[in-house]
Amino acid sequence: MTTVVYAWPLPGGDRWVGLALGEADKEFRMELLAAVGPLAALGGVRDGKPADGT
Repeated sequence: MTTVVYAWPLPGGDRWVGLALGEADKEFRMELLAAVGPLAALGGVRDGKPADGT
C-alpha cells in the first residue's frame, strides 16, 4: 500500500508518468508501481499543490 505517487510531465506536454513504492504488509515484497496518463487526469495539480494555489 502507498499513499504518495510522484508524477512528472513528459516531454510534449500532454502526458505524465508517475511512480510509487508500496508494501501491503511487512511479510510481502515491496512493489514499484508506475503509471502514465493524460495531464488532465491530475486535476490541475502542479508541484504537489493544486493549480489554484491552495
